[in-house]
Amino acid sequence: MFSGGALRRGALLAAAGGAIAPNAHAGAWALADGMQKWFATISREDGDFGQAWQTDDFSELGLRDGWGLTARFESQIRIGD
Repeated sequence: MFSGGALRRGALLAAAGGAIAPNAHAGAWALADGMQKWFATISREDGDFGQAWQTDDFSELGLRDGWGLTARFESQIRIGD
């Protein structure tokens, strides 16, 4: 599969690339205190099995001191032929 030299070169490139890559500044609670985001989707699929309808609801609320609340609700209805 890989020779020992190719494997060492790949490991060296990965290590060197990680040293110059910028830091990612992200967190689990990116929303500010009191901010909220919400979205909902509805999708429909037709196939040999009949129909399927799916809904997704997602809500996120930023709380104080780096805390947040996340909720997701998902449902699916299948209608056979």
